[in-house]
Amino acid sequence: MTEDTGMLFSGPTPSIDDLRREARRLHKSYDAGDRGARERLRELPPRSDDRALKRADFLQVVARERGFESWPKLKLAAESQGLDRAAKIQRLKIALFHGQMPVVQALLAETPDLAEGLFGLQCALADLPGVRAALAQAPQLATERLGRAARSCILPSRVGITCIPSCAPRRWRSPPCWSHRAPM
Repeated sequence: MTEDTGMLFSGPTPSIDDLRREARRLHKSYDAGDRGARERLRELPPRSDDRALKRADFLQVVARERGFESWPKLKLAAESQGLDRAAKIQRLKIALFHGQMPVVQALLAETPDLAEGLFGLQCALADLPGVRAALAQAPQLATERLGRAARSCILPSRVGITCIPSCAPRRWRSPPCWSHRAPM
């Protein structure tokens, strides 16, 4: 079976659409009573219960036939195959934003230094040594704007720096005055 992260294919890399079409053809063949389709599902049953099969079950069979544990892992491998470093960084940002930790782990397993030198990614990944090294070289990174949006408070508290967004009201950026109360 292919390695758990499943980043390599033998032969040409199929597109996600090709893989979905294959699952759709398998589904139609199975519903039509095709012996070959039924045999494929008997060899690699998508589940152990007798409930009616769904689209996801046929996607699972296609993934397992190709040596992957699941459809999401096959999909990630197909998407990641042949990506250059910039595209992998962009995919890492998207995965972090959406909380897709298996995707993050797979990308970093394939390219461990993917976030190196990218302060925002190092913060998002809680790469404490990387964050500390970057701040030692350029302390202004803690309050500087990155990209179109202002930095949010994403620095791990262990770094020992309070990160206030640069777009925050001025009163947030100065130490609080304990003699004043918030208006009611």
